[in-house]
Amino acid sequence: MMTLLTKMHIVIRRRRFGVFFIQGRDQMFFGILDDRKFQMKRITESYIYHKDKENECYFIGDILSSEEESYCAFYQFMKSREPESLLYLRGNYQVIVRLSNEFYVFADLGNIRPIYYGIQGKEIFFSSHLCTLRNRIHTPINSKWFQRSLISIGFHTEFESPFEGIYTIPGGFGYFVKGDKIGSYFNQ
Repeated sequence: MMTLLTKMHIVIRRRRFGVFFIQGRDQMFFGILDDRKFQMKRITESYIYHKDKENECYFIGDILSSEEESYCAFYQFMKSREPESLLYLRGNYQVIVRLSNEFYVFADLGNIRPIYYGIQGKEIFFSSHLCTLRNRIHTPINSKWFQRSLISIGFHTEFESPFEGIYTIPGGFGYFVKGDKIGSYFNQ
């Protein structure tokens, strides 16, 4: 069940079916996967939510496709487990999917909206903001990341973050949990 928990002023402009348009200063999301139970703790930006029996899907961000197109993509993913059906809709958005005991998180293809995650015990925390995750998982600074970022020039794909134990899902990549198996996707 999704709940809005925030201290800032939020205005819900329109709610029609599972579409939420939210206007606020700090647009982000934060969720927890605990012992295969998924909880979206905070969403403070526009999103589309679909639920089909015990399966659920969030398209978070600026999705330009219609509700029907996004539901068709979700339905296709439930059948095929191929991320292309979710990721090639119009817009700039992240996708979070839970299919019974499987969990998937996909960053946007343009690498504008990274997703950060960290594992602590049996809990997997994920967020669109690094600071929100860092406040939950207290880890030291990743000095190797800072050294590398100071000497590198240009664009590169990064899986680490400025904090040890917190990782990035860059654009075009995804993260999944199936039973005890944890892995990643790459979209070409």
